[in-house]
Amino acid sequence: LAVCAQHLDSDRYEGFLQRLIEWKDDSLADHIGLWRLLAVTGNKSRAARLVEQLSARPASAQEAVNLAEILAELGLLERGVSLSKQCIAEFGYAPNLWIIYAEQLIEAKQFEELRRFASEIRQNERAKADLLAYSYYMDGRAELAMARQVNAAAAFEKLVNSQFSFPNLSLSVAKGLLRGGYPDVACEVQAK
Repeated sequence: LAVCAQHLDSDRYEGFLQRLIEWKDDSLADHIGLWRLLAVTGNKSRAARLVEQLSARPASAQEAVNLAEILAELGLLERGVSLSKQCIAEFGYAPNLWIIYAEQLIEAKQFEELRRFASEIRQNERAKADLLAYSYYMDGRAELAMARQVNAAAAFEKLVNSQFSFPNLSLSVAKGLLRGGYPDVACEVQAK
C-alpha cells in the first residue's frame, strides 16, 4: 500500500486494499490512506462516497484525528465534528483530538459549542495543563464571531498571559489571530 501511495497509484492501492478486506486484515488506516490518495489525485467525490460506505470506528485517539482530518479535506466537516465529539467522549483527553475538534468547531462556525468546549478544557485538569492558552484563543475567536470585540480582547489578553505547551500550536494560534485582525496579539504569542 505504501508503495502505491508513494507512486500515486490509487487503482493498485484499491486492489490491494480489496484483498486485505477479503482476508479481513484491513484497518481504518488503510482506508484513510486510500481516501487521501484519491483526494490527492483529484477524485475527492469518490473518496467521499467510500467514506460514507465504511462504518469502521477509530480504535485510538490518533486514528480519530486522522479520520477527522480526511473528513475535513473531503468537505465532510459536519461528520468530522460529530465524530470528534463522540471520540472525545470515548477516548477522553488526547491533546491532538481536542485541538482538531476545536478547529472543526471554528470552521463549522459553531461558536457557542466552541465557548462551551473552551470552558470544558479549563475544568479538566489534564487538558488545562496543556491547553489553557488555547482555550482563551477559542473564547476570543467565538467572541469575535459574535461581534463582541471587548470580550474577544479580554480573552486574547488572557491568552497573551498564558504559556503554550506545544510550540506548533502557538504558531497556529498566531496565524488565526492575524486572520482575525489581531496582529499585535499574534506577535506577542509568537514572542513567547
